[in-house]
Amino acid sequence: MTAGRSLSIRMLKDLHARRTQLLYQKTLGQDVSIGIIAVPNPGYDARHWWRYSEGVEDVVKEGVAYLYARLFFFPPKPVHAEKPPQISQGASFGAASPTKAVRSSGR
Repeated sequence: MTAGRSLSIRMLKDLHARRTQLLYQKTLGQDVSIGIIAVPNPGYDARHWWRYSEGVEDVVKEGVAYLYARLFFFPPKPVHAEKPPQISQGASFGAASPTKAVRSSGR
C-alpha cells in the first residue's frame, strides 16, 4: 500500500458503512486505505434488529444493496490511476463560435 493515500468517511449509519467502504474501495483501488466510522441507528437496538420493523427493513434493504454492489458494480478502472485530461491550445468548451451565423426560420 502506498503511504499517504487514504480516505476517511465519518458519521454513516452503521448498516450503510460496509457497502460504502466496498464501493469506495472498488472505485479507488486497493492501494487506497478507506476508513469508515459508523454510528448506530438511534431508531432501534442493532443487537436485536429483528425485533423492530425498521431494523428488519434496514437489514433486508442494505443486504440486497450490498450484494448488488459486490456482484454487479464494476468501475472501469481506479479513478486515481487515470492521467488528468490534457487540454490542447485553442480547445473549445462548447461555446458558440463568433464566426458562425445563426439562421432562424421565419416562415
